[in-house]
Amino acid sequence: MPTSSDLLKYLPSSEGKELIYLTNLTASFSEEQMASFASAYNARRRKPMVMLLLNLLLGLLGAARFYLGQMGMGILYLFTGGILGIGCFIDIFRFKSLTTMRNIEIANEIAASINASMGTAQRGNTVPAAAKIVATAEDNSIPQTQAAPREMSIRGITGYYANQSLPVGQSSMIIGRDAASCNLVLSSNSVSRRHARLSPGTEPDSVILEDLGSTNGTFVQNNGTWIKISSPVTLTIFKRFRIGDAENEFEIC
Repeated sequence: MPTSSDLLKYLPSSEGKELIYLTNLTASFSEEQMASFASAYNARRRKPMVMLLLNLLLGLLGAARFYLGQMGMGILYLFTGGILGIGCFIDIFRFKSLTTMRNIEIANEIAASINASMGTAQRGNTVPAAAKIVATAEDNSIPQTQAAPREMSIRGITGYYANQSLPVGQSSMIIGRDAASCNLVLSSNSVSRRHARLSPGTEPDSVILEDLGSTNGTFVQNNGTWIKISSPVTLTIFKRFRIGDAENEFEIC
């Protein structure tokens, strides 16, 4: 597992919570994957001081929010004078956390893309990964095939991750606002610091969704009705769930 000092060779500008999160996110990456990640991340990474300067000089026009890729908020600031200047004033004190949150979202996108391409390459290069030869107890000369477990993912329906596919992974995915302890970070007031956990299911093509004592709850869709869960539930392909509210809806895929 690479340390923070190792990561600085690739991402020299990273610091604080951003660096801790990136260290955990890229822990399983090879040197080649790390180089690809660093190249893409350095090109897209938002710089805190640029965010601060844009907010001081052009904040009333929404420039800082546009810089973060928050088009809706940028347009709102543009037509309301940074919500009458109050929003811009608050952003001056939040510029580092806002930039860090955006950079974490960028890192998640890049990591998901690398993981997806790695999975595709492995499936394309090795037939045994999809079908392993298993000798039978009755006759070792007759081979049978055993399907490898399907890699489960979630797809964003609403919110920032809409239309994006994110792999759940072999262990678990923690969802929440805390960049230091979550694999999938949602910058929403309805989301708790550590909101929910997704784990591979015991049944084929399934995952287990568990609420981690969140404030606003975790919901699953059942016959068109959204139900707040109080214990772990098993979800199969095409089942949908929400983290906090309708702005953070996902589908199992």
